[in-house]
Amino acid sequence: MKQISNRRKILLLITCIFFICLVFTLYYTQVAHKKIRIGTGKPGGTYYSYIQEFSEISEDDMVFKSTETAGTVASIRLLQKGFIDAAIVQNDLLYSAINGTDYFENENTRDNLNFSAVAGLYTESFQIVTADKSGIESIEDLKGKRVSVGEEQSGVILNVSQILTIHGMSFDDFECSYLSFSDSSRALANGEIDAFFCMAGAPTAAISECADSTDIRIISLTQSDIDKITNLYPYYVACTIPAGTYNGITEDVTTVGVRAVFVVSSRLSDKKVRAITENLIKYSDSLNDNIVTDEILSAGDAAKGISIPFHPGAASYYSDNGITVPVASGSNLKVIFAGQDR
Repeated sequence: MKQISNRRKILLLITCIFFICLVFTLYYTQVAHKKIRIGTGKPGGTYYSYIQEFSEISEDDMVFKSTETAGTVASIRLLQKGFIDAAIVQNDLLYSAINGTDYFENENTRDNLNFSAVAGLYTESFQIVTADKSGIESIEDLKGKRVSVGEEQSGVILNVSQILTIHGMSFDDFECSYLSFSDSSRALANGEIDAFFCMAGAPTAAISECADSTDIRIISLTQSDIDKITNLYPYYVACTIPAGTYNGITEDVTTVGVRAVFVVSSRLSDKKVRAITENLIKYSDSLNDNIVTDEILSAGDAAKGISIPFHPGAASYYSDNGITVPVASGSNLKVIFAGQDR
């Protein structure tokens, strides 16, 4: 009887060990294939379409889950709080986040940044869109008009404010609406507004759709405007939207832009982030095919002009390609809880 009892004990022990191994195997398999939650911005913007395509062509068995956000500010806050794992955001607002200015003046992002950079993807163009029949030919002509300045807490509102400031103007000079790019496009086509501002890679889907149904004009900034804004703010660059980018636009549009930057949570593993970095560069010819302001992305281009340090996984990829970048010093696991963006 004693021998039978010992056999039962051994069998029970083996069963327990097998069960524990099975549980750990299932757990780590689930973690390995856990969906990466990416903030996309709103439909009609370049972030949204860029991420949709990247999710389809990305390799290394990574699974992405798109999470619609109100734009860069919302995405940065959601990253900071751990609600998403990655996003494309404006470099000027990364500058604000790491310096504790503008939207982030009263938030603890400066000393507790929970995310880091992967790659600068392309230049976003500042676009002022109006109906051709509106008679609006300059920023000063917007006075007294009905103008959409972007969604509340979006990055474009800050860009508009900075552009208006160098003209001695403010939001009080016109009737403001706070609409997404797609809603702005529809409102302009329907005659509900006279103009709207957009900061996105050109061509922008929302503007293309508007140009297909309405005769539009895109207002150029003067060289004086461009010089002033690029001298005042280190993250702006001069850029040109070529004629023909949109239906009916027959002349080049001179304007300014900022880099669109792919960022990730510091909690993502080095292996995953390195794979993301490699895929962004490898497939940039397809991903950047419709971005008329930039050439195909190279590793050197992707590492330039970024306001925050890089994730160690991304830095590893750049290092193997002979490029040195500032590296984020580990993961900051403190989660800041505050009012979540709508």
